[in-house]
Amino acid sequence: CECEPYITADDTLICNRAEQILEGVEIMMKITEPKQVFFAIEDNKAAAAEELKKHLPKYPGITLEILPTRYPQGSEKQLIVAVTGREVPSGKLPKDVGCVVFNAATYHAIYRAVYEGLPLTERIVTLSGEGMKNPKNLIVKIGTSFSFLIEQAGGLKDETVKVIAGGPMMGTAVTDLNCNVVKGTNAIIAVTELVAPKHLQCIRCGKCADHCPMRLQPLFMYRYEAKHDLEQLKRLHVFDCMECGCCAYGCPAKLPLVEAFRRAKAELRKEAAK
Repeated sequence: CECEPYITADDTLICNRAEQILEGVEIMMKITEPKQVFFAIEDNKAAAAEELKKHLPKYPGITLEILPTRYPQGSEKQLIVAVTGREVPSGKLPKDVGCVVFNAATYHAIYRAVYEGLPLTERIVTLSGEGMKNPKNLIVKIGTSFSFLIEQAGGLKDETVKVIAGGPMMGTAVTDLNCNVVKGTNAIIAVTELVAPKHLQCIRCGKCADHCPMRLQPLFMYRYEAKHDLEQLKRLHVFDCMECGCCAYGCPAKLPLVEAFRRAKAELRKEAAK
């Protein structure tokens, strides 16, 4: 089923299912009994914000918070700081500062489960990128193959060199287009050009640390991952890395920082399981 071609899947969901999403919020309010409820949305989603405003008078317990557009503000820890000013300590969870965060898709799924008795069987997926012939947002069944969805978007252009599952900053490349949509799939992006590394070594400019929203030290984390020094990686709080890609995007050497930190966390989990 094709839906309106808004910018992102979340925009489309809110613009088409705003009242159901707010009903889902009310359900969670009854379960968690919060003192305050904020529905946060960035100011580049004007159409979605206007749709919410139409329905909010019927939900007096919910406050709409329109935030300046800033990546990666959608991450729960950054969102908590932006809305409440509270900072989640390293290694802790939102509940430790008295907060809980859910996204619009979760609230919509809650509504369908309670009012319609339906499990999570579908979600909105954005098909985009310069390599996609006819970009669009689609409501798709979970389990649908990437190849089928790409066909619905007109197929890939000849110059496509990579297909990414997820967003442009945090997504991962797929090697087989016959893989399936899962509950966390929100986008399929076709890329037409790759950025080749400029240098093989960190030039210690510090830009990665300046860009990190978690205030980590990516340059040292990258070095210790290469040395497989797990103790130093734990000391540098590598698990606090949310893999947003800001460090890699700002790195003039174009080092594969996020990939290194994913490997580091996998090694630490493997070590902890022994």
